[in-house]
Amino acid sequence: MKNLHDAMEILRDAADQLIPYNYPLPLNLDKENRRALEDDIGYLKNATCEVDGYTVHLHFSRADYEQHYLETCQINAEHAPFLPFNLVVKIGQIALGGHHLSFIETIRKGRKYYCWTVCIDKVGHPIPWQYPTKMAPKDYEGFQYNAVHPSEVNFH
Repeated sequence: MKNLHDAMEILRDAADQLIPYNYPLPLNLDKENRRALEDDIGYLKNATCEVDGYTVHLHFSRADYEQHYLETCQINAEHAPFLPFNLVVKIGQIALGGHHLSFIETIRKGRKYYCWTVCIDKVGHPIPWQYPTKMAPKDYEGFQYNAVHPSEVNFH
């Protein structure tokens, strides 16, 4: 895909369809089988597109936590070990909006992975973070978000 907006539209549609299969659902599977299912459907949550001259990989997911949803957008570059932060912010805002976003970055296999998350209520409005987590409020050129401490997240 060439266009970020088109990619996000497709990923959001897929996310709606995949909710019953995303962690913490399905409840009838044990941890090992949930992880295997997540691996099996993971490719349906991915898209590659061009954004401001960079080829980026996106992984978008929506999970149902009964009282709210958790949306996640993971970003990494195809041809570079990292991306400019203004681009990461732009993608996060297009993917998840501009309110109550949380952010974490990690390095895997010599590449930076950026991950934005937002809790949304059952009608789709962003709500404050619903989990006890070590976070620091941040501001990037007027855009406010929370930076999650890396020890708080279990990337599997």
